[in-house]
Amino acid sequence: MNISLFNQLVELFNFLTDPLWELYNSHNGYEGEPFLGAVLLGAIASTYPSQIAAHLGAVTYISSEMVHRINWWKTVIGFFTGKLVSVYLAVSLILWSESTWVTSFFENIRPLSVPVFLLLGISLLTPIIIKSFHKTAKKKKVKIGNGPFLKGGLIGFILSLFMDHGVINLLRLYTPWLANESVANSLFISFLFAFTSFVPVWIFSIMGYGFKVDTFLRKHSTRKSLHLFFGFSLIIIALNLFFLYQK
Repeated sequence: MNISLFNQLVELFNFLTDPLWELYNSHNGYEGEPFLGAVLLGAIASTYPSQIAAHLGAVTYISSEMVHRINWWKTVIGFFTGKLVSVYLAVSLILWSESTWVTSFFENIRPLSVPVFLLLGISLLTPIIIKSFHKTAKKKKVKIGNGPFLKGGLIGFILSLFMDHGVINLLRLYTPWLANESVANSLFISFLFAFTSFVPVWIFSIMGYGFKVDTFLRKHSTRKSLHLFFGFSLIIIALNLFFLYQK
């Protein structure tokens, strides 16, 4: 990883994270008010590069779903479910595995985020490349079922699993405390962390619904142009991750 670039990206959000750290420390972290601590650490985690990339990927993919799906909100819930599962997995590994193994595991899988984002971008561009967009496909192709939720869950899990060392260190702050708590409290603490770290996507989705962005996109844009935009956006994210994660 390019540590210098990573630190520069983290410092961009110091104006947000510094007050959160002060509040966290003033309540003695998890030892003081664990539920508040989970919320604060989740908000801090949302500003780290790996999470920003995952959220940009989620927003880009959700936006593409808005164009031709009325039930795009299922994709949003799927993305959050995938993120929640990735947090539970990371916490379990930190609790029950050796610290060096956990660090090595996430370091080894992190570079895989580059081809994953490339594939997501290409998947949006492929229909255009093979000229499979027809006029009959532009209007009201509404699908009913759990497809958007399952697809969003899978993509959300994969993107969220590419955690940088900053996020892992945040999770390590409270995992020792979880070991002495009930299963219900442990699950809820991790849920709060995942929910708060997903706030940028929640905000986008709420604004998208409240301001009827989905309706605007369907009425005033073509699926072809938007898929081009979103596809190349994901590829640009992949290129940025390549420079970030190169050694």
